[in-house]
Amino acid sequence: KFFALPRQKRKKSLDDVEPTFFHTMPKVLIEEIMHMANCSAVIDLTAGSGAWALSCLEASIPYFGVVLTECHLSELHSHLVKQARPCSYSLT
Repeated sequence: KFFALPRQKRKKSLDDVEPTFFHTMPKVLIEEIMHMANCSAVIDLTAGSGAWALSCLEASIPYFGVVLTECHLSELHSHLVKQARPCSYSLT
C-alpha cells in the first residue's frame, strides 16, 4: 500500500501568489453570445481573465467589468493593452 506523507502546512503571507482563473470561455463562444443577444453593452460581474473585455473592445461595445483587487485591475489592464490591436481604441 502507498501512504502519502502528511504535508507541512505553512501560513500564507500577503505576498503569496495563487492561480485564480483556471478556465475561460472560448472567444468564439463569447462572440456568438454577443451576436445572438445583440449586445449593446456588457456588464461583467466576474471580469476574470478579460476575455469578455477583449471581445467587447474588438466589437466596439461598451464594457463594465468588476475585478477582484487593485493587482487584478493592473494586470488585466496590462493584458488588454498587449492583446488589443494598437491604435484601435483607448483603454483609459
